[in-house]
Amino acid sequence: MDFRRIFTYLGQANPDPEIRRKQLLQAYRDTFAGDAGKMVLDDLANQFCFLDPTYRGDAQEALFLEGSRNVVLYVLGMLQDEQNNIIKEVAKR
Repeated sequence: MDFRRIFTYLGQANPDPEIRRKQLLQAYRDTFAGDAGKMVLDDLANQFCFLDPTYRGDAQEALFLEGSRNVVLYVLGMLQDEQNNIIKEVAKR
């Protein structure tokens, strides 16, 4: 998928996809590293069924909830690295 600037207008996207990916990973880590970022991450996880079942008897609702949950999983995936697997840490609790 091509990278498009949608919300930011300063500067140009780096044309090298590997450099852009590293910059994006660092931006996610910077955003969620502090207390405010952790509070937002907790809210996203609670609001969008990170630990709760997504099927509650209605298949359409389950599809919607699973899509929402996937966004949280994506964010968590961007935050983890070789030494830090956030998803496994939370699943242990």
